[in-house]
Amino acid sequence: MPSGHANESVVHLLHRAAQKADATFLRHSVGLTPRLFEILKAVAAADGLSQNEIMAATGIDRSSIASLVARLVDMGFLTRRKRPSDNRTYAVHMTDDGETALGRNRAIGDRFDADLLSSSPSISTT
Repeated sequence: MPSGHANESVVHLLHRAAQKADATFLRHSVGLTPRLFEILKAVAAADGLSQNEIMAATGIDRSSIASLVARLVDMGFLTRRKRPSDNRTYAVHMTDDGETALGRNRAIGDRFDADLLSSSPSISTT
């Protein structure tokens, strides 16, 4: 293969692998993208996080967190309330519907993660 092709770049190959993993997760999950799922897990682990704290917990970039949290609020899975101690900061809380969505997807996510890390994956990526 001639040098300089994009598929020779490790960064590009990792990006393509992430795209394939995301698409496969979406086919098996119940209404959540991998990043929405990670946000729900972070809020479930520490209810009342700020969006900055969610960013730190998940590694999702600052420019995406606000829109992803807003999407989960619109879906009825999270609420945002101003913190009494700081009117500039919102505390993010899980709703009952969010708990249900997380529960439905947690086993799928755990199985998917284990499958991706195994030496003989069983989840179809085609």
